[in-house]
This record gives sequence, C-alpha cells and structure tokens, in this order.
Amino acid sequence: MRDSSLEIRKISKYFYQTFLINSEKCEILKKEKMLPLKLKKVPRKDQYLFQILQAIPDGVLVTTDEKLLDFKKFGYKIDLREDFLKAYLGRIQSNL
Repeated sequence: MRDSSLEIRKISKYFYQTFLINSEKCEILKKEKMLPLKLKKVPRKDQYLFQILQAIPDGVLVTTDEKLLDFKKFGYKIDLREDFLKAYLGRIQSNL
C-alpha cells in the first residue's frame, strides 16, 4: 500500500535528492566491494553493516542499536540515530 500523503512525498523527495543521488553522502556498493568481515565478534545479523564500513573507510554507521556502539573501540565510526540527527541538523541550521 502506497502512502500518497503530501507529507510523505515531500520527505521521500528530500531524502532522494539530498542523500541517494548525492555522491558525497551516499555510495551504492557493488557486491565485489564487500569483503569478508575482519572482526569475528560482530553478531551475524549485523555483519553486513560492518562489511560496508570496511568497504567505505570514512563511512559512518547510524543505528538505533546501542550494543553496536561497543565496536567503536575497534575503530569503526558509529553514531546513534538521535545523536547523528542532532549533530547533522545542527550543522545544517548553522549554515542557513
């Protein structure tokens, strides 16, 4: 079922234009770039996230899963969604 409300369409359009087609903020990975995971302690269900981080060294994992923050000690850039959004939106507002 598609939600055709104006609000949802505006948010979707903003996300598409600001992130998905912005090569500075979004990179579509090809399967070939996904390497075996170096760190074996990552839960199986989250391993693909860390494979992506390995493929994009300056990437940031934005998550709601607080347990994943433990992996920052291995050099991964990980932010909780709320913290990331506060910082990101704060930077946008200061540039206006």
